[in-house]
Amino acid sequence: MNKRIRLITAAVTLGALLPLTACATDSSEAEGAAAAGDAAISVDNCEDTVTFDTAPERITLLDNPSVATLAALDVLDRVTAKAGLYPTEYYSDDVAAQLAEIPTLTDQVDATGHLQISRETVVETTPDLVIGSSDTVNRQTLGTNGIPLLDEPAFCGSLTDEVTFEDAYDQVELYGTVFEKEDTADTYIAE
Repeated sequence: MNKRIRLITAAVTLGALLPLTACATDSSEAEGAAAAGDAAISVDNCEDTVTFDTAPERITLLDNPSVATLAALDVLDRVTAKAGLYPTEYYSDDVAAQLAEIPTLTDQVDATGHLQISRETVVETTPDLVIGSSDTVNRQTLGTNGIPLLDEPAFCGSLTDEVTFEDAYDQVELYGTVFEKEDTADTYIAE
């Protein structure tokens, strides 16, 4: 239970750090295979390599920590379905309005805050990327359908120490690579 609380705290902290990247003065390189043209896009996420033939166009969002980065990369319009809670006070008016336009699959969570959704419900949205996970929707359960999943490192156990700005920048760079928006990600980090 204590580890779960640490992971949730780390994820919330990571989500809070992403909008604060405007305070950054140094940016890391965001190199992706996509820069080679038609080459596949591969990223390391949660101790696994996730590969895309092209930048995702149909995203199903199962968690809110990535919203600020997706908006900054100008790819929030690629989210075709969302599940979970997206409190409007977390976002600018513009981003909250964009989120309100995205169909919600469910906002049901259990007493511990875990999203309650079936794999079948997510698969029916025909995504080419799922961001976030639940007890029933994860890399293993979606693998049989060939649907890639990206998760926040704090939720999958990849971050074992305190979350730092560098962790937040790494996640911004990951999304920049996946969506072939490396320059936009670098600018977002540097602002």
